This record gives sequence, structure tokens and C-alpha cells, in this order.
Amino acid sequence: MQPRSRYFYKLEQLDSSQAVIATSTTVSRTTGAPPAICDPWFGTINEHLMTGRAYNSYLTWSVRVTGSDERLGDLWGDGDTAVTLQRTAAGHYRVGNCPAN
Repeated sequence: MQPRSRYFYKLEQLDSSQAVIATSTTVSRTTGAPPAICDPWFGTINEHLMTGRAYNSYLTWSVRVTGSDERLGDLWGDGDTAVTLQRTAAGHYRVGNCPAN
């Protein structure tokens, strides 16, 4: 099926000899848009903190990813570590690279 395309459907009921004994009305449905392209963000833990893609969790003494709550590193000492995040929705990120197409 293609994105943003309209398709038409009609059902038929068959008896035991495969003869049509009832037919539904025709209905149509349109497929949705294709999924969004992955939106990667490259930077250090400190850069992700400064832009709101990560936050300090004093409860766990770690830096966490905004949205997915994945652990990025310790509160102190890991700030220069490079990390790739994916934006999966507005204000929601996760650790990792974009999947290959």
C-alpha cells in the first residue's frame, strides 16, 4: 500500500459451493502519511543538557534523556562524552543512531 492513497473494499459472502450469496456496499479508506524521517541530534552530554534534550536527575545522581528517561551518565565527570540522540516526538528523545533505510 502506498502512503496517502485511497483504496476501495467490498466483501462477498460465499456459500459452500463458492457462489456469491451476499455483497457488502463498497467502502474506501485512505492510508496515512509515511513515517517521519529520523531526527538525529549529535553532541556531548553537556550540550544535550543545555538544549533540554537531557536533564539532571538528583534522585538517581545521573543525567537522563528527556522523554525516554534513559541514563546518559553520571552527574559529574561525563559531560564531555559524545552521545547521539534521536528525536522521536516533540520533546521526546532516545539514545541511539537512526536506523538504516
